[in-house]
Amino acid sequence: MPNLRYFLAALAVVLIGTGYTLQGALRPDQTSSETSTELVSGPLTGQASEKATVKIAANAAPGSVAQKPLYQMSPGDIDAWLPQIPGQLLTERMDAVSAKALDTPYFLGPLGEGPTAAFDKKPMIDLSRVDCVTFCEQTLALSLARSYDQAYEILQKIRYKGGQKASERLMETRNHYFMADWVPNNRWLVSDVTALMPGHQSLTRTISHKQMFASQNFKGIKVREPDRTMTIQYVPDAKLAALEAHFKPGDIGVLIQNHPGIFAAHTGMMFKRDGKWVFRNATSIGPKKVVDTPWAELVASLQKSERLIGMSFVRPRQP
Repeated sequence: MPNLRYFLAALAVVLIGTGYTLQGALRPDQTSSETSTELVSGPLTGQASEKATVKIAANAAPGSVAQKPLYQMSPGDIDAWLPQIPGQLLTERMDAVSAKALDTPYFLGPLGEGPTAAFDKKPMIDLSRVDCVTFCEQTLALSLARSYDQAYEILQKIRYKGGQKASERLMETRNHYFMADWVPNNRWLVSDVTALMPGHQSLTRTISHKQMFASQNFKGIKVREPDRTMTIQYVPDAKLAALEAHFKPGDIGVLIQNHPGIFAAHTGMMFKRDGKWVFRNATSIGPKKVVDTPWAELVASLQKSERLIGMSFVRPRQP
């Protein structure tokens, strides 16, 4: 079963990618941020806009929009395609968008704040590659949007605390930790539904932006978030198999790890294929691309892992 092999390999990475650094630069005892945040569309100005557009267009494939995978689509393709996506519900559109993204190449931390940024100069737009969190963010933004430019603005709001304002799109305000930053700051879009799942239990950790920034040697950065001791709900590995009746399409599954100072290890989305649940996710090893992992295989692999202890679940809100 190739998907299981790829997923098991991906779990060896332990932590998900970050939106501000290459995890390979971290020492084994350092904790990286839980999230990387990806923007997939939008009007930038000057050099940043030119680089981002060229990056996408260079990978664009000839042919009709319907035939192209998402990672080969140009901004013009996106404008033509979004109005054609079937379904009125957000989660129906999420299924279509994420399916279009299957086989998108994996890249750890593909985005930054652009070429003039103080700490991370990677582009703010890149449809051609994703990591596990940017894949989820991209899917949500495109599913809510009806144009390329609108998707860009939605992604900014998802990516940053206060991101609807251009002045707040900074390293300091990025939603670095999925359970501690991303979920609370995106309550307008998602709800944590883990407490609705049978067998859930509590987990408490202290989350520190200060320590995370220091580990990346971000000199002069302002720490806006104080250290926070937080408690979340998660479902232990042994109880995951009983959850299928409680899922809804589009639920974001968050793999929880036993590492201190961090909750999340990986993210993906739940959809049905041929009547069975799959975990659609961007894997970092093996094919290094977006794949569908059958739910039963995911559960079996988690139960064999010493590092991964269970899952939390976040549900998109219908606008």
